[in-house]
Amino acid sequence: MISHVATLGSSNSSMHGTRLQRKARIQSLRGSRFGIFEILCARSVAVQAGPGVSDHERAAGYVEPKRSAAASRCSHRSDTPRDHQLAAWDRLTAHFIDGEKKAGLVVVPTGGGKTVLAAQWLLQNHIRNGGRVLWLAHRRGLLRQAFATFHRLANLAFPRERLHMIAISSDGERWSSVTPEHDVVFSSMQTAVMESNTGFVHELHAASKSGLFVVVDEAHHAPAPGYARLLLMLKNLGCSLLGLTATPVRADEDDEKRLIALFDSQVIYQVTRRELTDRGILACTRI
Repeated sequence: MISHVATLGSSNSSMHGTRLQRKARIQSLRGSRFGIFEILCARSVAVQAGPGVSDHERAAGYVEPKRSAAASRCSHRSDTPRDHQLAAWDRLTAHFIDGEKKAGLVVVPTGGGKTVLAAQWLLQNHIRNGGRVLWLAHRRGLLRQAFATFHRLANLAFPRERLHMIAISSDGERWSSVTPEHDVVFSSMQTAVMESNTGFVHELHAASKSGLFVVVDEAHHAPAPGYARLLLMLKNLGCSLLGLTATPVRADEDDEKRLIALFDSQVIYQVTRRELTDRGILACTRI
């Protein structure tokens, strides 16, 4: 099973605290003997990552994993939020929590940290309260990046003791492997839209008693007919829908209209490449 169980510890970072507190260095998980790439590519992996193994897991055959050099580097990364990420978190909270709205787009240029931005907010404002996440992307590389990000930042869901994740794709794990214990489900769009998986998507929603948050990475692809049908179904079920994109403007006018409609004409937060370049966050592009 391409799934992962992360044991969580306390975190010194809190998005509900002061701005200074939220800028505190974020603790990360201890790694496992499997690198993130290996976890996503293996056919059958059961990883216990964290400071210890319970008696129940030891009896089931789990052992304390050794840390690879790659895992050690991953676990010591700092994810101190940038100003634009802090601003986006405030907007997300105002939109989804305070405003009780159900859909919207976050527009951040490539390299601006869209994945980290969304993962941190979801871990602290949704998953830690028992909510679940369905993360959709059209490319396997995007799923791998998102999986790695949640693995690295899982402590932000504290006081949750564990974070259960599963990655699904056409050549990997199947939708039938998703269980109610999975907090985050990563799936390729191509797999999620298959008619044979519709029932499993419905079951994911039905088993999400504290709500299912759907994230669409590179949301400008969402207007494609199959993708749009899936997202409309999830919206009609009552799921919250967050789109991440660097390019909300589409060359095809009809595509742009469908994109706007899917996300309720709401741009929750937007920052331009020029702004991030001027702040030294992105490198200047030379022609």
